[in-house]
Amino acid sequence: MPPLNLSWTIWGRPVKPVSLALSITMLVLFWSSAVNIGPTGDSPWGDVLGGMAVGTFLLLVLGWVRRSQSTNELGLAAAFYIWGIRVWLDALLDPMPLRNSGIYMAVCWMIVSGGAYLLERLDPSIPRGKGDTWTPQ
Repeated sequence: MPPLNLSWTIWGRPVKPVSLALSITMLVLFWSSAVNIGPTGDSPWGDVLGGMAVGTFLLLVLGWVRRSQSTNELGLAAAFYIWGIRVWLDALLDPMPLRNSGIYMAVCWMIVSGGAYLLERLDPSIPRGKGDTWTPQ
């Protein structure tokens, strides 16, 4: 199986494009809940989802800064669950959820984050356990 990282690095850390994209989507999800956009509107559900999204963003960034594979995997799994929650909130709170493109985007990001988690978790070339730091390839 080929390595999942790009061959170039930033500050000595390998670039993980899916984790980078997911961290940006977590910021967008946080921002949209902070300004009350979307089906959650001005509700506690949106605030909770936004708080979880910013926490996941911090997990993904912390995993990259610390070069920690386990922290990155935790962030990918959290992104999967957050996008899954967003799908359910869109389906339950929007009167016409199938006419809203947000639910389709949330399903797509849920698939991407779950797939990225499984790919990284099942990759035999990634070190596990104590000191699971990334190394440039």
